[in-house]
Amino acid sequence: MRRIPLFLTLLLPACAAVSPVESGDRSFRLGDYADALADYELAAAGGADAGLQARIDATRHELVLQHTRDLLHLEQPQRALEVLAAAERLRPGAPAAAALRGRAHRKLSVRYAELGREHYSSERPGEAFEAFTQALAYDPENEIAVEGQGLA
Repeated sequence: MRRIPLFLTLLLPACAAVSPVESGDRSFRLGDYADALADYELAAAGGADAGLQARIDATRHELVLQHTRDLLHLEQPQRALEVLAAAERLRPGAPAAAALRGRAHRKLSVRYAELGREHYSSERPGEAFEAFTQALAYDPENEIAVEGQGLA
C-alpha cells in the first residue's frame, strides 16, 4: 500500500502542465502540424515574440507542403501547383516547395504526353502536337513528348 503514494508522488511531476509552445514544438517534431499550429496560436494569444512568429510561419509552410503532397498523391497536380503558390509566398525559394513543383510539372507533362498519344492514335495530329508541346512546357526532358512532337 505504501508504494501507491510513492508512485503518485513520482508521477505527478511528469504530468505537470506543458506550455503551449513546448506542446507545439513536440507536435511539430512529430509532423502533426495542425496541432502544432493550434498550440502556437494559443501561445500567441498572449502576445507573440519573433521566435514564436517564426514557429507559426514555419508550421503554416509545412501544412501547405503537406497539403500539396496529398494533392499530388491524389493525382491533382494542377491544384497542387495552385497550393504551392501559397507556400512560395510564405517562404520564397524553399527547396521543398521547388521539389514539389518539379513533381507536379512532371505529372502534368506525363498527362499531356498521354493525351498527345491518344490524339495521335485517333489521327488528330494537330491536337497531338499541341498536347506534346504542352507536355514539353512542363518538362522539357519528357522523351515521349519529344518523340511524339516529332511524329505529329
